[in-house]
Amino acid sequence: MVGNILENAVVACQQDEEKIIQLTILAENRAQLYIVAVNSFDGVYRRQDGRYRSTKPNGNGIGLDSVTATAEEYGGVAQFSHEGKRFYSNVAIPLKQ
Repeated sequence: MVGNILENAVVACQQDEEKIIQLTILAENRAQLYIVAVNSFDGVYRRQDGRYRSTKPNGNGIGLDSVTATAEEYGGVAQFSHEGKRFYSNVAIPLKQ
């Protein structure tokens, strides 16, 4: 999940002048794992059926679907959004004891 989110962020911010990537991974109280990423992008996005899709010429757009499926497999959630030229990836997974 982290690799996919980070790869998307690196590719996306290369298209923007600001080139910002902020990645936070936190295990809160040993009960919840959070993966939060914010990255700059050129503001161009594509959505289909409520999901973000790749804007790369040869991209298939399954990366975020894969992150979502993995989070859900472990009882968690993944959410993606954007505001202006910032893209947000938020993943939360419960840590079983």
